[in-house]
Amino acid sequence: MNDLPEQPPQEVQQQEVQQVAYSENYAGPLPPPGLLNQFDGDARAAIVNDFMAHSQHRRDMERQALAQSVELARRGQDRATAIAIGGLVVAAVVAIAGQPLWAVALAIVDIGGGVAASLFLRLRSRSGSRR
Repeated sequence: MNDLPEQPPQEVQQQEVQQVAYSENYAGPLPPPGLLNQFDGDARAAIVNDFMAHSQHRRDMERQALAQSVELARRGQDRATAIAIGGLVVAAVVAIAGQPLWAVALAIVDIGGGVAASLFLRLRSRSGSRR
């Protein structure tokens, strides 16, 4: 049972083993060209077509959101203009009715209110963009 020599041999050969690991990562909607080329033609076409469809959808949604934002801003400006003109008409009627001080006060509140609201919204949008 004791087939092994009692003393180890003087020279022990050591072998060096190296292990190499390779990893490749990518980020994005499309794989890199080398990996994409490993797919067959139909799969490549499906991957690229899906990417193009999603990209077009995203651009369409961004375009629609921008158009809605512009439309809301335009409507708000139209309504603010109508309110300001209405206030000035009321101030003119009050002035014609013989109350010029009240007419001036109404005109100042009318114009000043619009300016104050505009400044408030501008300041709020600037402070909101810093967050």
